[in-house]
Amino acid sequence: MPEEYAILREPKHWKAISHPLRLAVLDLLAKEELTNEEMADTLGEASGKLYFHTKKLLEAGLIELSKERRKGPLTEKVYRLTARGYRVPSAEGDVPRHGPIIDIAQSLYEQTYRRRPDIKSYGIHWQFHQTPEKEAEFYQRLKELCDDFAASSVDPNTPGAKRLALLGLLHEVEP
Repeated sequence: MPEEYAILREPKHWKAISHPLRLAVLDLLAKEELTNEEMADTLGEASGKLYFHTKKLLEAGLIELSKERRKGPLTEKVYRLTARGYRVPSAEGDVPRHGPIIDIAQSLYEQTYRRRPDIKSYGIHWQFHQTPEKEAEFYQRLKELCDDFAASSVDPNTPGAKRLALLGLLHEVEP
């Protein structure tokens, strides 16, 4: 599997991750390369329904065909992630509008909590006054902290390992 993180810059990336089943596919492929049938069996979904979502991830470039293998008279396609993980652009880069990010995050969290009420979450909201220089410093330090934790990620198969998500928006607030 590739070692680099891919940046989610294009609308097709955001659309591709906006469905919980597609996120489930990404979770599975983070652990191992699988066929559509294997993913469908693991997720308890019809293979046709899952193929639709797999195709969307392929079109967005988030997964790719790894190899083909024979299974009796059939040829199975085996899929893998195109990157080790996916990130939003940094403030220095090509940042998409926040609206779609907020909408997608809210939808994903609502759907997750409906399915998994046992998941722990931590919510924070701070407001403070700072100069532009301190704002830039805050962002840089927060980015470094997140990069440190991302770099120390454990193997998804590690006992007790959890996939965590953090969404943060640093923005000016009208008085």
